[in-house]
Amino acid sequence: MKKDRKVMGGLGKALSSTLVATLVYMAIPVSIALFTIGLLNAAAADLGEDLPDAAMGVLSYAEGFLDEFVFLVVLYAIPIVAVAFPYGLFGRGSRLRLLFGLAQVPLIALWLYFITGGGRVQFNLTEMAALPLDSIIPAELPLDFDLSAILALDNTGLIYLLMMLIFLKGAVHIAEYGGYRGRHLRMKHPEEEKAAPAREPRKAKKKRDDEWEFL
Repeated sequence: MKKDRKVMGGLGKALSSTLVATLVYMAIPVSIALFTIGLLNAAAADLGEDLPDAAMGVLSYAEGFLDEFVFLVVLYAIPIVAVAFPYGLFGRGSRLRLLFGLAQVPLIALWLYFITGGGRVQFNLTEMAALPLDSIIPAELPLDFDLSAILALDNTGLIYLLMMLIFLKGAVHIAEYGGYRGRHLRMKHPEEEKAAPAREPRKAKKKRDDEWEFL
C-alpha cells in the first residue's frame, strides 16, 4: 500500500513542529526584547553623563521590565515546545496527535496571558524617574501623604479576544482528526485496503472514510 504523506507523522515532522514552536513562542519574542535592551544600553552608553537622573531611571526601569518579560516568555514557552514534538510525531487522524494538539491550546493561551500581564500593565512613574519626594514637593509644605504616579494600560479586552481565537484552534484540531481519521486507519490496517476493489468509485471510498471517522 502506498504511504499517504499527508497523514504520516515521523521524526522529521516532530522536529519541524518543535522548531516552529520554538521560533514563534520563544526565539522571536526573546530576540525582540534583547534587541530593545541592547538599544537602551547603547543609548545610555552614548549619552552617558548628558542624561539626567530621571532619564537614567526610566532606562533602568525599562530594562528591568524587559528582563522580566524574557523570563516569562521562556518559562511559559517550554511546555508549548515540549508538546509540539509529540504533536508532530504522530500522523493526522491519530488520537495521540489530537490529544497533544488540544493540550497545546490552553498552554498557548496561558503563555499569551502571562507575558502580557493579562492585558494590564502598570508603570510607577515615581520609581521610573527615581526622584526623591523632596525634589518634587518643597520641604516647607506640611503635606502628610505619599505621592505616587502610576500609568496603567488596560488591554484586557484585546487579550481575551486573542485567547478566544486561540481556543478556537481546538476546533481545528478536532476537524483535522475527523477529516483524516479514515485515511489514518487505512494506513494502520492495510488489509482493509487490499480487500477493497482495485478501482473503487470515489463515493464508495468516501463512504468507507466516513465509517472510519472518530473510531
